[in-house]
Amino acid sequence: MTTAELTASRLPAVSLLKKGNGKIRVKRAAQDRPLKIFLILFLAASAASVVALGIDWVDVLVRTQNVPEVLSRLATLDFADFDVICSSFFDSISVAVLATVYSLLGGLVCAVFLAKNITPFKTLRLVLSACFTFIRAVPSIIWVLLVLVCVGFGPAAGIVGISIYSVSFFARAFAQCFEEVPEDTIEALRAMGAGRVKIFFSAVMPSSLTALIAWTAINFESNFGSSSVLGMVGAGGIGYIISASMSSYNYGRGMVAIILVLIFTYAMEIGFTDLKKKLHKV
Repeated sequence: MTTAELTASRLPAVSLLKKGNGKIRVKRAAQDRPLKIFLILFLAASAASVVALGIDWVDVLVRTQNVPEVLSRLATLDFADFDVICSSFFDSISVAVLATVYSLLGGLVCAVFLAKNITPFKTLRLVLSACFTFIRAVPSIIWVLLVLVCVGFGPAAGIVGISIYSVSFFARAFAQCFEEVPEDTIEALRAMGAGRVKIFFSAVMPSSLTALIAWTAINFESNFGSSSVLGMVGAGGIGYIISASMSSYNYGRGMVAIILVLIFTYAMEIGFTDLKKKLHKV
């Protein structure tokens, strides 16, 4: 068998269909069939969801006439309780910062035992992977509600609940970063007599630093969003101000709180982006 025949035998089965405009379309039956099945199932699930929810789309379209009125109310900013808004806003930031720091440390330690290329305990890696998969499958707000039952209302419940979810996130993300370190580098250090701790801090951590910062930025943004929402379920913070303002039809105060959240989120995005650029230049 020639090289061309051998190469052709390894390629997926395709058929060329020539259209009237002279263009040729490549058709892969083996790939098109699963795609068609997926689309059919997705459309069927969408139709079943609409029927199950019983959404009255006519009523939804009629109510869209209220959008201009609501937007005009939101545009009328109310700074009467700005000191209270700022206090709650900083509470949400504090919850996000503490949850990120605690979960970052816990996730970093757990990632060492999850990474295939550096963990000394294979069985423990499988157990931790299964546990963290279960934790990530449950939304952070559910964990906060469970903690609320134990410790009561307040920011402590938000910190603990968010940290439970974030530890599993950091552990999985950091483990993937550690596994991307070239095996040749690790083997070379082992050949030179370096121990596991020396290898981790001399090769694994420096090689993964940029990725670790990127994952930390993503998680901090997520934690801040969670801390903002969790105020609506009794964990305090800016979410309580937004919920109370909207329920009492004080749209102006609620909009001030929302603007603060948007500004801080955008500032975080710019700050972490600049930090990553500086690290790439080093």
